[in-house]
Amino acid sequence: SDLGWRGRALRVSHSIPNLAATPMNDRALSIHVRGGRWELCRDANYRGRCVFVTSSVSDLRRLGLGHSISSVRRR
Repeated sequence: SDLGWRGRALRVSHSIPNLAATPMNDRALSIHVRGGRWELCRDANYRGRCVFVTSSVSDLRRLGLGHSISSVRRR
């Protein structure tokens, strides 16, 4: 939930079309990626602005997604 992989965390190993049921909906500021390609989307059900990442990002604000991710999926 904070910059540099600090704060609250949510381990994700599968696609989640709506993060509303988790404590991380619209809260993430960083993401740690271990292999694969992930799509991060501003809105639920992979809608709105989406960005693909293949490596960890310490500041999601640089991608325009700070405190705004509502769905994630492995691609």
